[in-house]
Amino acid sequence: MNSNKYLLVFVLLFCGATVFYSYKTSKEVKSLKESTKATSVTASYRLEDRYVIGEVVLPEYLSSQAGTITVNITVSRMGQVNKTRVADGATITDPEIVEAVRKAALKTVFNPNLDAPEASMGTITYTFKKK
Repeated sequence: MNSNKYLLVFVLLFCGATVFYSYKTSKEVKSLKESTKATSVTASYRLEDRYVIGEVVLPEYLSSQAGTITVNITVSRMGQVNKTRVADGATITDPEIVEAVRKAALKTVFNPNLDAPEASMGTITYTFKKK
C-alpha cells in the first residue's frame, strides 16, 4: 500500500513538471515569433466608387524587410476580390511575402454595387516599415 502512494506522488509530480515546462516552452516560442516580426504593415487601397467592408486584410508574415508591394485587384459587383497580380515596382520581392500579400488581398471585401462594372479594377498597396 505504501509503495502505491509513492508511485502516485511520483506520477503527479512528473505530470506537473511536464505541464509547467510545456507552458514555459510555448511561451518562449510565442515570444521568439513576435521578436522576429521586425516590421509593421499598413495598407491603403484605390477602387473608384467603392469602399472596404471592415478593413483591408493584412498579410500574415514573419519578415524583417521594409518596402512596398502594390497589388492590382479585380473586384466583382458583389465586392469580392477575384483576381490579384503584383504590380511592377514592388520593393519587396521575397516570394513568401508576395504570396502572403496576394492571399490577404483576396480576403479583402468591398461594398456590393450592382451598378458597377462586372469587374472593377483597383489596387491595394501594402507598406512594410521597420519597427
